Amino acid sequence: MGAGMTELTRVFLVDDHPLVLEGLQSVLSRDEGLVVVGTADSLAAARSGIPATRPDVVLTDERLPDGSGIELVEELASTAPPWFVMVTANDHVECVRNALDAGSRGYLLKDIPGTRLREAIHAVARGEVRLDPRLTGMFLERLQQRREHSQGLTWRDREVLAYLADGLTNVQISERMKVAHSTAKGYVTALLSRLGVDTRAAAVGVAARYGLLPTSDSTRPDIEPMPGRPKVMVVRR
Repeated sequence: MGAGMTELTRVFLVDDHPLVLEGLQSVLSRDEGLVVVGTADSLAAARSGIPATRPDVVLTDERLPDGSGIELVEELASTAPPWFVMVTANDHVECVRNALDAGSRGYLLKDIPGTRLREAIHAVARGEVRLDPRLTGMFLERLQQRREHSQGLTWRDREVLAYLADGLTNVQISERMKVAHSTAKGYVTALLSRLGVDTRAAAVGVAARYGLLPTSDSTRPDIEPMPGRPKVMVVRR
């Protein structure tokens, strides 16, 4: 480019609400360094529009009529542009984590001020990551909650929790643990008390919410997968 000319960051917008698309285009038009090269209102349209327009940054909603914007990130995100940024009203921590794991370089809430949105796009175009400041606080709170819920859980509590997640009955748990049925029942009752819940399903729900469940059966070599569950290959060093 010639001297004095600004290098443009090419942006593609994905949202199924026409007013949102118009609003985003209006906000971005106030920055001479940004240019909207295309829009899409569905995953299908985005899948064809993004490769055709070759943007530097893609802003996508999480909820789309034919799927999730996270699917788009999983399919098209790589080690080179376009960089993806979720711009959505969904502030669930799990959704944020899934988006970042899929390869998104940013996660912003839709009520973000225009100035900060433009700044975030430029930052992502430079290869940086941008997370809405309000979500950072939620992550920290969730980590604290996870620590609080995990404190006081013994190794045996975690073993019982894993069995509950696999849907085992007290009888089956007693067989796996090689203890009396009454003892296994006592273990389950004590676990529910420590987690502050009344049912087995609630215990599993709390464990899943705060990341207390094991990610694979590698920590439980004695457990055979339940019918319909795939076996997990364990590589031991």
